[in-house]
Amino acid sequence: MPADRDTNVRGGQGTVLLVEDNDAIRKLVAGVLKSAGFDVRQAQDGVEALAQCDEGLTLDLLLTDVVMPKMGGVELAKRLHQLIPDVKVLYISGHPFETLNLPELDPEREIYLAKPFSLVTLRKEVRRALSLGTGSDGSESGTGSKCPVGRATTEGT
Repeated sequence: MPADRDTNVRGGQGTVLLVEDNDAIRKLVAGVLKSAGFDVRQAQDGVEALAQCDEGLTLDLLLTDVVMPKMGGVELAKRLHQLIPDVKVLYISGHPFETLNLPELDPEREIYLAKPFSLVTLRKEVRRALSLGTGSDGSESGTGSKCPVGRATTEGT
């Protein structure tokens, strides 16, 4: 991920569930988002992310890699949308978009960002994802939706 200057990007607000199987990328992205003011929860795959939801996690955005072991980002987003219909999703992947077999993205709640991306682009796309379907610039984000306790790992199985 190329580093670059970020002079016009406001601070973040809200909780991001970051799901990425590559430890180095997960740590870098988490650090960038935390420094931008977001509350970041981390998981290394979809199964671990759902376990966090089972504990009643409140979140504004699912930022997930598409291709991961155990459970990939598409299945994870599908399961979370059953629990929290309005949760926003930012898919990331180093694989070409055309090869991912992503379902048609819902423009009201889902966007895609190809790796590698700059840190400025990451922050801007997170804010854009948070503003999907609101008609705003994302400044009203941060209210979050809570996962129903004990339902994430049992729904859809």
